Amino acid sequence: MVEQQELDFRSVTISGGPGTGKNTLKNGLSDKLSPLGWRAFSGGDHMREYAIEKGYSVEEHGSAHHDASAYPPDFDRQVDFGMRERLQQEEHIILEAWLAGFFAQQIRGVLKVILYVPEVSVTVARLMFRDDLSEEKARNNIEKRLGTNLNRWQAMYQEQWQEWVVKPGLMSAEEPIDFWDPRIYDLAINTGKYNADQVLQIVLKRLGYQESLAEE
Repeated sequence: MVEQQELDFRSVTISGGPGTGKNTLKNGLSDKLSPLGWRAFSGGDHMREYAIEKGYSVEEHGSAHHDASAYPPDFDRQVDFGMRERLQQEEHIILEAWLAGFFAQQIRGVLKVILYVPEVSVTVARLMFRDDLSEEKARNNIEKRLGTNLNRWQAMYQEQWQEWVVKPGLMSAEEPIDFWDPRIYDLAINTGKYNADQVLQIVLKRLGYQESLAEE
């Protein structure tokens, strides 16, 4: 029976930049794993819900997702460490967020997946379709969000980088902080090379999911 199938990991995180297919993979995994009791949630959705709860306005950001400068640094830290705490305390979670894999570092039983696309034109086209943007606006949105977010996070999480990445020997202290370096992930997938279903199957296989058991 479906509920008797045991997987090789107790949770999974999906990381990557805008337009890499994180939400698509999250939804695909949810369709397959929800019968097993798994729950999927987005870090972005969680952040917006938390912002509303704390009285921050989210309306001004519209459909084109905001960058990290929209809220004070302490807000980001509260949300990010809240996600880490959830991964530590709960199981059967599918977490999709830019830094989900970084905040899952050194937590046992969590499959850390990084999605990437080498060709910027592919991610631009995906954002144009997803958010109904012109090519110029989609490109500017990606560049602004990447620059603002990564610069801020690199400053905010230097201590955690040293503790979770450098000390365990995943990367050296001389190397720059790169939250999406494949070496700190269990599985790196180029979503410009594989379609959505192929990406889903790659992750399911790594999780140890067996379709034949699910169909019984």
